[in-house]
Amino acid sequence: MLANSASPIVTTVLPWVAVASTAAALLCYRYWDDPIFHAPRIPRKHKDAFFMAPPGRMPFIGDLRFVVANFFRMHDTDVELSQEIDRIRREEGRKVLCCTVLPFTPPIIGTSDPEVVEHILKTRFDVYDKGPFFFTRTADILGHGIFAVDGKEWHTQRKTAALIFNVRNFRDFVSVVFAEEMDTLTSRLASVADTDEHIDIQDLFFRFTLDSFSRIGFGEPLGTLAQAEPIPFATAFDRAQVHLVWRFDTPLWWLIEWLSPKAREHRRNVATIKSFARRIVQKRLAKMEDNDEQLGGHDVTAVEGSSHQFDLLHFLMRSKDPVTGEMPNLDQLVDYVISFIIAGRDTTAQALSWTFLMLHRNPGARRALLAEIDAAFPFPDDDGSDHPSYDQIRALKYANAVFHETLRLYPSVPANIKQANAPDILPSGAPIPKSALLVWSPYAMGRSTAIWGPDAAEFRPERWLPTTSDKGIVRAPAPQSAFEYPVFNAGPRTCLGKSMAEVEGVFVLVEVLRRFHVDVVDHESVTYDRSLTLPMRGGMRVAITRRTRSEPLAPRQMEW
Repeated sequence: MLANSASPIVTTVLPWVAVASTAAALLCYRYWDDPIFHAPRIPRKHKDAFFMAPPGRMPFIGDLRFVVANFFRMHDTDVELSQEIDRIRREEGRKVLCCTVLPFTPPIIGTSDPEVVEHILKTRFDVYDKGPFFFTRTADILGHGIFAVDGKEWHTQRKTAALIFNVRNFRDFVSVVFAEEMDTLTSRLASVADTDEHIDIQDLFFRFTLDSFSRIGFGEPLGTLAQAEPIPFATAFDRAQVHLVWRFDTPLWWLIEWLSPKAREHRRNVATIKSFARRIVQKRLAKMEDNDEQLGGHDVTAVEGSSHQFDLLHFLMRSKDPVTGEMPNLDQLVDYVISFIIAGRDTTAQALSWTFLMLHRNPGARRALLAEIDAAFPFPDDDGSDHPSYDQIRALKYANAVFHETLRLYPSVPANIKQANAPDILPSGAPIPKSALLVWSPYAMGRSTAIWGPDAAEFRPERWLPTTSDKGIVRAPAPQSAFEYPVFNAGPRTCLGKSMAEVEGVFVLVEVLRRFHVDVVDHESVTYDRSLTLPMRGGMRVAITRRTRSEPLAPRQMEW
């Protein structure tokens, strides 16, 4: 009787169970290697032929678990994936790329191949934009600044910025701005030298580059280096950039922000950043009319006999929209200022921080660098007035090699992204659908044995110096191409501030080492944070010791 009473239930439920099981099986088959709401889709035959997947791909969510689990070590994960791609090329003779798939996200195609990087940045420059994926996730910070826009809008800002990035101005930057800010940095370091106090040198470098670039770019002396307290703008700026990278890796980021405290915290940071940049712009707008009357409004870099020098902000204010012919409004100028602060503050300060870490971990390179410095310059005067010139900085071959070798291993922009505005075919034959994201990793490329040889993981500045073979043939230093070493980008979007960053970085490096020994307190714990750039997580604390006149000069062990 029990069996008879259960029979209608069984006959009713079983068909639905069968239908649900069949539907689940079909959905699993459909979304086995493609997450839900993922478009455009790459056909499976193309995936098998041209792409590899990160480990642990799952139905429905694709590579989401892999991305979340590796968020804070993603750059090292890029290295591991690059090594696997190199293994496939060597052992199987196939050129593949890594394709990461996430729900509600276009396919993310990663590469560390210089040939593909050249294709993206130069050969098919017109196909690969910053694109809507990047713009929508960074709009509240970068807005219409140079790093987030394409086409005529980008070209206008780049052409305008090029007016101040020239050798004549670089010489002035070294002799005036960098020298004066260096005096303040020296005072800060001297105040803790030969004491038990440890100082966060990355924070000092951030303040140095912020103060320097604010004077160079905006004519605004900020004086943050002379202050001991935290800088609200800098704190908000750093936190906001970390948040933007989280958006890149998070499907439905806008919904998660709305449901969590993240949005409120980020809005506060955005307000602090915008307020800081707005004050700079408004202060200059208030003076703009008087300056035009005094100087006649001529677009020149300097006026003979005048203490006023036209800077980047001056030219940005007078730039005209290529379509409407109108000059930028207040909000646009704020966007411009924020983007150029990233370029002028973050990248060089981070490169300097990683350089001192590398010198601490490689005492042989530090001795060689001190040898070059001691041979080139006398012991510095107590008043700090004997700063190196632009030409002297450029002539320091080993110091420049140290700086570039650090950037090879710790590029200030460790990963970069473009979006295809049309279908394309890569040099390997891999098809790229419209809207796909192309990501290349200078961090992984700098560690690639395929590019740099078996010692790619070693810090060896000598690789940047010309070498002579047994037959007397002089070999050029590495790299052979900007696409092998895209730390300053490459192609039409090559960093305009490359030369200024090199000069500023080596200038500070030399000036600090002429006067002080810098020892990292806990070098093994230093690691990077995920951000638009490559800051050290939590900074880097160091002990400062004065160099003395009685201290023997470092032995000069080699000729360059």
